[in-house]
Amino acid sequence: MVRARSFGSTRKLASGRFQARYWHLGNQIAAEHTFVDKADARRWLARVEADLVRGIWVDPDDHERSPVIVAVVEIRHVGVVV
Repeated sequence: MVRARSFGSTRKLASGRFQARYWHLGNQIAAEHTFVDKADARRWLARVEADLVRGIWVDPDDHERSPVIVAVVEIRHVGVVV
């Protein structure tokens, strides 16, 4: 049986919640929040992977990013046409 390709990983914390994280350009990035269940964490990872593929991913540690760029990325993410 072939194992499905997986982007990122999840782990169950002592609190019972789940943490999602992934590697990008040699840095491990964790979600800024935890998730109630593993499925929610995997959905978050799928959205991050899709943003990377589309070229609209914004580094969560980039504190100097322009609010205008963030707004454009958010508009693209939700599918609003300007």
